[in-house]
Amino acid sequence: MKPDRRNGILGGVLVVLSLTYVAGLLSHRTPAAPVVVPSFKTSAADHITAGSSELRKRDAGGWQISIGGSWYPADSRKVEHLLSILSGLTAGREASGSEESWKTFRVDRANANPLTVEAGGSTIVDLLVGESSSAGGVYVRVGAAPSVYEVFANIDSYVSADSSFWSDLKILPRSLTVDSLQTIGVTAHGFSVGGTTVDADYMLESSVVGGKNAWVMSGNSGRMLDQKKVLSLEAEIVQMVGERFVPHPTSAETGLGEPTAVISISDEQGSSWSIEVGRRFGSEFYVRRSDRPYVYLVNEWTLHRAIPSLGDLTSS
Repeated sequence: MKPDRRNGILGGVLVVLSLTYVAGLLSHRTPAAPVVVPSFKTSAADHITAGSSELRKRDAGGWQISIGGSWYPADSRKVEHLLSILSGLTAGREASGSEESWKTFRVDRANANPLTVEAGGSTIVDLLVGESSSAGGVYVRVGAAPSVYEVFANIDSYVSADSSFWSDLKILPRSLTVDSLQTIGVTAHGFSVGGTTVDADYMLESSVVGGKNAWVMSGNSGRMLDQKKVLSLEAEIVQMVGERFVPHPTSAETGLGEPTAVISISDEQGSSWSIEVGRRFGSEFYVRRSDRPYVYLVNEWTLHRAIPSLGDLTSS
């Protein structure tokens, strides 16, 4: 046989073998994991029921959580993360395709945690979240469909969360930073935590001393401030969060008609806020930001750090 003809035959055999190999791979390829909620667009969502929690999108953007029949600010970052999980939720496997198995996996209406998403009054997601699997996943079912899927996403933590999880409990605006603060004022009349009582009335100002930024006492009192302690005070105030909202508060309950302490701050742009501290409630205090209708419960030690005596801020 001539060499060129032999090479041609060998080349043809290799092509046939290659095509056969590829065809074999394609025929045995694992099918793509089914998308649990197909064609879901996160931007369309405007109402969510997650377990016992009800959330709605505000007209001006952001989300709210229903507590005691009233609406409070919700942490939009958590809501958007949940919607992101739904948009990419794929099944690890189909655990069952039979309605008779729903109770076993606790994805029947009577036992499942519901997760529904609406857009303009129409339901676009109807997910029933059941029990956790031994492999670390959770079983879910969509609407009236018979299939039970095992998914590996922390979606069960969202449907079992209470209103405090969803609440945006940061008291001051998220846009406010320690670098933008201009003044910090503290007044207190018998504010007491851990056996320490604070009676104070002072104002601190951000200034320039010796060519460096520094906090000073308003009124040229001559008292030297410990800059590290004031910086810690700044961070404590700016980052302050509540433990939960107080539904339907009354002045008699909260004592905010005559606050025990007030923290007043302003920023470089001239905006100002006041945090008012009312009565004690166990290990917490009732707190309100003067320009908002919401009342928070704030841990006593958070407030203890945010309301120091002037002596606590001066250099030793």
